[in-house]
Amino acid sequence: MHVTTEEFGAAVRAGLPDELGPWHLTGVDPRAAPDGSRESHAWAEDDVRIEHHGRTRSGHRANMWIWSSTLTRSHPLLTDGATYEKRCSYNGFLLVQSATTTIWRPSAGPTARDVCVVDAVYTTEGDLVTYPHYLSVWRRISRRLRKVADQPGPAIGHPLRDGYRWSAAALAEAEAMLDRSTRPT
Repeated sequence: MHVTTEEFGAAVRAGLPDELGPWHLTGVDPRAAPDGSRESHAWAEDDVRIEHHGRTRSGHRANMWIWSSTLTRSHPLLTDGATYEKRCSYNGFLLVQSATTTIWRPSAGPTARDVCVVDAVYTTEGDLVTYPHYLSVWRRISRRLRKVADQPGPAIGHPLRDGYRWSAAALAEAEAMLDRSTRPT
């Protein structure tokens, strides 16, 4: 769905129940290794201000993870590097995507912001592990986002038309960016 960065952050924070907190934000940033290759550097923050932590000097963070220290007793090690995001997913953490990207990119079109969850995984021994509390929180956030993105979006044939729902503010922001990008220079 299409909502502004501010609307997205507010809906996510409102959907995180205090009784299951404290809530944290984590993720992985790619960095140059001494040998010139890329390596994964995990990071963690003690708050979920997506608008604040969603950008770095090198750009926006495409994936961030929200987790609760009440629901998750052992956080993946920040030294896990390349497997860190997989471990976040396997622990049921909420995946936040494209939270701070601009709403309209001329080369790619409109940006959809989303929250996802892996609510169950099988262990290597074949046991099913479920995360009903994280799934419940995901549903709360999803309901809030649907209330914010309360418009069907542009009409068929419009350059912003993609079948997703829009908030009024996100649509106005995208239309203004589209107008600026199509003006002759």
